[in-house]
Amino acid sequence: MTRAEESALIFKILDGDKDLFRQIVDAHGGMILAMLYRMTGSREDAEDMAQETFVKAYFSLGKYRGESSISTWLYSIAYHLAVSSMRKKRLTVSREKFTDKELQQSSTWLESGEDTELKELRERQYGALEKAVAELEPQDRFLITAFYEQGRSLAELTQITGMSLSNVKVRLFRCRNRLARILKENKDLEK
Repeated sequence: MTRAEESALIFKILDGDKDLFRQIVDAHGGMILAMLYRMTGSREDAEDMAQETFVKAYFSLGKYRGESSISTWLYSIAYHLAVSSMRKKRLTVSREKFTDKELQQSSTWLESGEDTELKELRERQYGALEKAVAELEPQDRFLITAFYEQGRSLAELTQITGMSLSNVKVRLFRCRNRLARILKENKDLEK
């Protein structure tokens, strides 16, 4: 959906056609739920926060300024709700919450034309990376997955998180270093 289409949709919703909000939920619900699941490690918590995100967005539509895409605006709402909730609940995520089946299903790196050995190697590598990402702090998990998997720009990440550009860059750098250490430690444990 282009920005012009987004603006027209929001105008229609604000003008009284409230059922159109369903289009926003349908278009962005899966991405919001996935991001929240990554941050919390709990499907139940992620679903609750996703619902809260869309409720908050619905009642805040009049405040939407159109300076960013709807998806960036929704990510920002969801991100701040998750951070706030985790501070209150002190949610923790353990490696065990991500089953091998979930890790395999989330893999988008595999190509169907690869031979079996290469495919298995990639699956193991991706699984190890997913487990390492699960060990990061929730905010860092979000930054890594939003930047590398979802292709969010640094500018979008600053809008979503409210961090400065330099802070986002530093956190991404530290996250990459932490992931490298975790992967090395896990590889050393396998020997």
